Amino acid sequence: MLWLAARLKVDKRKLFLARGKCAETVIHLMKDQRSKDAIKAAIDYGNGLINEEQLISAADAAFSAASAAYAAYAAADAAYAASAAYAASAADAADAAFSAAAYAAYAAYDAASAATSAAAKKNNQLLTANICREILTDAVFAKYKRL
Repeated sequence: MLWLAARLKVDKRKLFLARGKCAETVIHLMKDQRSKDAIKAAIDYGNGLINEEQLISAADAAFSAASAAYAAYAAADAAYAASAAYAASAADAADAAFSAAAYAAYAAYDAASAATSAAAKKNNQLLTANICREILTDAVFAKYKRL
């Protein structure tokens, strides 16, 4: 629906409102306040409460937050890889066995999380589709009728 609305050049504020409301469904997963503020800004822009300059400012701050999170994620991956390398080359067999068991437990946890995540993802897709229908349907049909 978002793609179609954008292609039909539905009012930009309606698009931002729909995007913001969709993003708001996962705001509880966000740790950085700048990301949360950007979602609020998108919704506020969609509702006509802030101007485009304020929206861009919030988006820039959220980009900085995303960049910092990505760097931290990359560092965590590097630490995990270093730990795995240590476990593989540990001189002490007991250390190597313990580390292998720990990494197996992490893998099992990740697998369980993936199954839970798949169900959560499907539920969120349905929720966001309904949000888009609620916000954009009338505008999309109005534009479509003018074609």
